[in-house]
Amino acid sequence: MQELHELLNNRRELLKVLKKDLRTLKRKYTDQRRTRIQTEAERAKESKRLAETTADEVEVEQAVVLEFTHRGYIRRLTPRAFKRQQSQETQNGATLIEGDFTVKVQTAKTKQELLILTRSGKAYTTLIGDIPQTPRNSRGTPLITLLPSAAHGDPETIVEQFVLSDAIANHDLILLTRQGRIKRLPLTEFANLTGRGLTALKLKEGDELLYAVPAETGEHLVLATSGGRMLRFEVNDQQVPVQSRTAQGSAAIRLGKQEQLIGCVALQVKDEVFLVSANGYGKRMPASALRLANCGDLGLQAMQFATKTDTLVGVTPASPATDVTLLTDADRLVVLPLTQVAVQGKDGGGDRLFKPNKREKVVAVTIVSSKTDEQADEMDSEES
Repeated sequence: MQELHELLNNRRELLKVLKKDLRTLKRKYTDQRRTRIQTEAERAKESKRLAETTADEVEVEQAVVLEFTHRGYIRRLTPRAFKRQQSQETQNGATLIEGDFTVKVQTAKTKQELLILTRSGKAYTTLIGDIPQTPRNSRGTPLITLLPSAAHGDPETIVEQFVLSDAIANHDLILLTRQGRIKRLPLTEFANLTGRGLTALKLKEGDELLYAVPAETGEHLVLATSGGRMLRFEVNDQQVPVQSRTAQGSAAIRLGKQEQLIGCVALQVKDEVFLVSANGYGKRMPASALRLANCGDLGLQAMQFATKTDTLVGVTPASPATDVTLLTDADRLVVLPLTQVAVQGKDGGGDRLFKPNKREKVVAVTIVSSKTDEQADEMDSEES
C-alpha cells in the first residue's frame, strides 16, 4: 500500500512504471492488425476469392446408403458395405442389433440434405455428409442428436425423416395431425434451413404432428383409422390447398370417439395397400377398391374384423417386390414376403399372417423395398 502511495505522489516514478508495463504488454500481445477497412469493390473481390478457396476444399460428393431404425437411430453406409451386409442377411437372416431393426432405407449423396420433422410441427435439415459413417455392426447414431440442442429429448419426438432429393423436388409435403387435421406445403420451403429450424405447422392445444408424407399433385392420399375405416381423395388445390406455414390445416377425416389415425399413404390409383390388424390378420387391397371421396369425409369400412376387440394398426403401400416386418408388443419380429399375402376387397377380413401369443398384439408394420438394393448396385458401379 505504501508503494502505491509513493507512486501517486511521485509523477516521474509513476510514468516509469507505466512505461515498463506497457512495454511488457506490447511484447506479449503484439501481432499484425487483423481488421481492415475495405471499399465495396474490395469486399466483393475478397468474398469471391474466399468462395473459390472454399470450393477447392469441399469434400467430393459421395454416394451413401442411409438406414433408419425402429428405435430412432441412423446408420450411414457406403453402397459396397450395404451390399455386403444385405448378402450376409440373405444367408443368415436379418440381424437385430440390441433389439433394434431397420424400418427404412434410402440412397443419397453427401451434399444432399436430410429433412427431419418432430411431433411439435418443427422441421430441421442436416447435411448428409455431416452424419457420422457407421462402423460394421454398429447400432448407429441417435437421430435426435443431429438436431439442435434445444430439440434434444425423447427419440419418439421424431415423426418422419427423408432425403431432399431431386426425385421429390417438385413434391409437396402432406402433414397430418393426431386430431385429424391436414395441411399441404411445398417441399421447396424446407431446403437450407437455419439451425433454428422452421415451424411447418401451427398446432392446437393437445394436438401433435403424426404423419408427414411427400406427395405429388394428382396422386391419391389414403387415410386409415383404428376402426378399419379408410378414405381416399386426390391431392389437388380443391381437396388440399397449399397453405402458409402459420395455418393449422383443415379437417382430413372424421374420427369416432374411440378411433385414432393409424396411417397415411400417398399412391397411384393402380397401386395396392397392405393392411394389418392387432391380432395378426392382413391383406393386400387395390386402392381402387376405395371409392374416391372428398377430404373431410367419413370414409368406408375397409377391414372386417373377426373379433370386436381387434383393430387396424398399420397401412403401407404394397408391392410384390417387398418384405413386410410386423412388430408385436412383446418385441417379437415377424418377417414375410408380401407375395404370400392374399389380395382382397374392402369386404375381406384378411388372412391370419401369424398367430400371436396370448395377449400379444401387433403394434407396428414396416416395409423396405428391394429397389434400394438395385440403387445401391448402381451407385456402387458409379463409384467404381
